[in-house]
Amino acid sequence: QVRNIEMDPLAREEFLLTGYVTGPDTLYPDVKQLQAGEYLIVTDNNTQLSISTKRYYRFIHQNTLEVSEEELLSKLDEVLLNVFKRLIMLADGRTLVVPLSGGYDSRLIILMLKRLGYDNVITFTYGRPGNKESEISKQVANTLGYRWEFVPYNNEAWYKWFHSEERNKYWLMAGELCTLPHNQDWPAVWEMKKQGILPNDCVFVPGHTGDFIAGGHIPLAFDIYKNFGEKKFINAVQEKHYCLYYKCNGRGLFDKQIINRSEFDSYNSSEDCANAFEKWEWQERQAKFIINSVRVYEFWKYKWWLPLWDAEFMDYWCKVPLQYRLQKNLYDQYVEKLYSRITRVAKSPTVANPKPFLNRISYALYITLRATPFYSPISKLYNYFNKKRLTEFDKHPLAAWGRYAKTREDFYETCSGKKNPLSINTIIYIELITDNNRD
Repeated sequence: QVRNIEMDPLAREEFLLTGYVTGPDTLYPDVKQLQAGEYLIVTDNNTQLSISTKRYYRFIHQNTLEVSEEELLSKLDEVLLNVFKRLIMLADGRTLVVPLSGGYDSRLIILMLKRLGYDNVITFTYGRPGNKESEISKQVANTLGYRWEFVPYNNEAWYKWFHSEERNKYWLMAGELCTLPHNQDWPAVWEMKKQGILPNDCVFVPGHTGDFIAGGHIPLAFDIYKNFGEKKFINAVQEKHYCLYYKCNGRGLFDKQIINRSEFDSYNSSEDCANAFEKWEWQERQAKFIINSVRVYEFWKYKWWLPLWDAEFMDYWCKVPLQYRLQKNLYDQYVEKLYSRITRVAKSPTVANPKPFLNRISYALYITLRATPFYSPISKLYNYFNKKRLTEFDKHPLAAWGRYAKTREDFYETCSGKKNPLSINTIIYIELITDNNRD
């Protein structure tokens, strides 16, 4: 409608590096998006319409609770009971469908549903048969007595799904010119729908994104070395988010933009940097890339609800001190205790590192090495072998490389050397919307 034919070159570069476009921009210069926590005001001045935006919410930590760890856990329990009572009220007896991974977020959801006596629940997972995540998912569902469905993925099935007309329609609907559409459970929902597993009025309840809200994405650099400053903040954002390719030569183009998007005045302490980092990720990656995955359910005509983005849950974590948010220490401790209490099993199964201090040691070694002349050659050697590991055609747990190639020979021709499937998807999405725009 605004007759944009050519993409904004900077937005395109950012999309290739991150999988989304930050701020109010999209891939096209005159097409804008509302940001998380923002609303639009349109005023009719008789002769013309004036448009402006206002902020009603930002995910910013302040006014921390100066109480003991035991009191923080007690308050978290109270908050979660309120959150899941609201979910149950909304469900009103309908089937709740939980994508159950091997992680803590979806596990917390079914633990709370079990605790509150809601039994009309279907859990599901997907991937290559026998993958670690699905095995843990099945174990947790069986322990709690919930129905568990598994949708097998393989290279051949993925190629058929990915090259279907339905996938093109879904991508055009879900990308909205600003983000890469979510693929991971799109075919799983499609297959369950075709098999009649899902009631038409069911509500999907994914675990987005308790680990982030609870502090799990805060870079360890802000704690281990007490690093702070504007440059440290920029580097942390770029290392985490501007990283879909091994060679990210365009990162330097976005230094000022990262600061402008953060909307913070100070980076003078570890707390400042951690708070700014979480606010930036909430507004950009979480809202545009992660939460946008619910378009999967909308495309297949299902409802959804995100209990771990409940306002009361978010407000609670905005007041939790940094020491309890680092590596989501408080959150993991709560889920572990809840699992033990409800299942009477001493330790819950996990694919995560059970010893967080090892993360701190490895990160400290990484930072130390990066400051030496040995970092560059070691990094290149690591990337060479890591690329070979990540791009194994027959071993990816979700068979994700099968989307792009029918045979191993085709795979090595088109996919070998790519960091991950998202690196290819960004290019395919740009080609799809370019062709659609020209049509």
